[in-house]
Amino acid sequence: MHLRWMTLGLIVWAWAWPTSSEACSCETGSPDLLTNLREAREEASTIYYGRVVSIDESLVASVEVLEVFKGNLAVGTKLSVSYEHPCAYPFDSGETTLIYADEDPSQVFLCTRTRRASKDDVELEWLRTGKPPAVPVALQRETVACQSCSLETVTASLVGPLSGDSRNSPLPSQQPLEAFREVRPFWTASPSRLDDNGRRTAVGLSSDLRAFELVQTPYRTTREACQQRVVRRWCEKLEPSPEESSGAPALRCLNPGPEEEVCNETQSRAASWGSLEKIRAAKCMWRNPVSPYCELTKRPQPLPGSARKSPLLRCSPGFDTRTSFCSVQDAP
Repeated sequence: MHLRWMTLGLIVWAWAWPTSSEACSCETGSPDLLTNLREAREEASTIYYGRVVSIDESLVASVEVLEVFKGNLAVGTKLSVSYEHPCAYPFDSGETTLIYADEDPSQVFLCTRTRRASKDDVELEWLRTGKPPAVPVALQRETVACQSCSLETVTASLVGPLSGDSRNSPLPSQQPLEAFREVRPFWTASPSRLDDNGRRTAVGLSSDLRAFELVQTPYRTTREACQQRVVRRWCEKLEPSPEESSGAPALRCLNPGPEEEVCNETQSRAASWGSLEKIRAAKCMWRNPVSPYCELTKRPQPLPGSARKSPLLRCSPGFDTRTSFCSVQDAP
């Protein structure tokens, strides 16, 4: 089932999957949708559709089996599925999920086709009847542009250029604490994980040595490009926090002032749809047969007027602009 993973601090397709403090990089299988589906079905030992009944404090989900497509499970069975492993699939209570598993159906990992699915999902229909989902034959891409708004762009003007760093990265390891104690301009970001609201935070000292806190939202909780917003609060002072993460000292803002919006990408956002292109201009990860994540060629590949135009793959640039979020639909 192309199950290979490694623990990483950053995940490719991070916005596509629920995140944890550690994440996984997975082989994605064939870029051809129907081949990808067949490979997953052949290589899985167990395939079933289940409902998450509950999740206890020890991160064990109770999953009720609703349908079985492969394996020896019985409908109505309740499995105890643990997801303490950093590469385990993180269930949500109440969700219905299409699950691909190996020999042990209670071990469910991200590096499979496991995902949330409604009972009329096209992949479930394919597993039930053998009827394949629609395969796109043409591509249409959306172009989106805006004035960039991020912690990096804001701190570039707030803190000024830091020595030897052309990308204006936050200070790593113990350097923020050293800069804080030496009372010199710096900034440092929150650890590389997301809170429940999809926020990325930073604190530091500006070029005129004023303590500040920045918050970037919605960060990775949005699929769309040009949706980011950064707000600033001036702090009475910064104080080292006793909590540490990944070796980086945490600093907190004491007695912050009112929130001020520094920039907002939606205010300068402009978007337009291009002409139809050849489908080979997209290389996709078919985790979902109607909503893949794709990398598009830099140059458009025009579709001949006589070529088929439907089904159509429509793609919009994602959060980091390298990846597009796409959907299969009929041509307009």
